[in-house]
Amino acid sequence: MLTFKVLSALALAMAAKALPNAPALKPALPSKSPNYWFSFGDSYTQTGFDPTGVLPSVGNPLGNPPYPGWTSTGGENWVDYVATKYNKSVLLTYNYAYGGAVINETLVTPWQPGLKHLTDQVAQFLEGAGPKKGGEKWTGANSATRRTPAGRRLAGRTGSTMSLPSTIRVCF
Repeated sequence: MLTFKVLSALALAMAAKALPNAPALKPALPSKSPNYWFSFGDSYTQTGFDPTGVLPSVGNPLGNPPYPGWTSTGGENWVDYVATKYNKSVLLTYNYAYGGAVINETLVTPWQPGLKHLTDQVAQFLEGAGPKKGGEKWTGANSATRRTPAGRRLAGRTGSTMSLPSTIRVCF
């Protein structure tokens, strides 16, 4: 089985080859104030963040649990790298991702009950950091979001009679 680092390097090499005429990206300028990242997804993204625990701060950009968190890699994952190593700003990361999550239980039957699916993760955001109950100072200009549930979580449903438009309405 290929390791995360090998797969990441392969993906970057393929992207570079696919875009030979793409303009060079300039490095981001360091930000004087924090930026915010709200991530959602499954085991590829999870770090075990609990929105009721210690929240991200300048000295602890991932909040809880202690770095690198609880990941499917058994160590640092791509969220850890992006939040702490491969950026030039303070990136306060609210990582709602949960291992085994699907987009919506009505589309794909999860492998076990009690998981936090994309709809649950978004609800956690809307109940916590969304309305800025913890004093977050995020705006549309200093924040980003990323949703990364694995594609097989949607496509893996067998025997589904749902049409594509119906599936899209359930997801979004």
